[in-house]
Amino acid sequence: MIFEPVRELDEIAKNILQKRYFQPDENTWEQLAKRNVDHVVGEGSEDYQDMLDMLSNRYFIPNSPGLVNAGTKNGGLIACFVVDFLDTIEEIYKTKFEFAQIARKGGGCGTDLSHLRPENSKVAGSTHGYAGGPIKFFDTICHDMEALTQAGLA
Repeated sequence: MIFEPVRELDEIAKNILQKRYFQPDENTWEQLAKRNVDHVVGEGSEDYQDMLDMLSNRYFIPNSPGLVNAGTKNGGLIACFVVDFLDTIEEIYKTKFEFAQIARKGGGCGTDLSHLRPENSKVAGSTHGYAGGPIKFFDTICHDMEALTQAGLA
């Protein structure tokens, strides 16, 4: 395939790349593109040069976690995840842990809270006897994510 070169990156784009996307040993888009293609297909692949040309000329650009993490120890390449949120205390805290694990790799999370019992529903075996409801658990996830990202732990 032949990819026509696209216009040069302006100073704003270069600044954003420097602040958010380049690894310490990088300072050009071409270096970032090579790191990504090396990670995804490797130099021996028959598609290597086409993929490198496509990314170098910005005909295709992966999502931000892919651009940042490809070829690093962090390695999270996917931006968005949907996580189950089921109605037991074990599943609720398993989901909260999964949210934290995804956030620390740069991913975003979505979930469906409709499986949780409404607020004040009876809960057998609970000291308090009533469910907190989806909104209270939504609030706890928001606070967890805010604490993780503000503290730089994610």
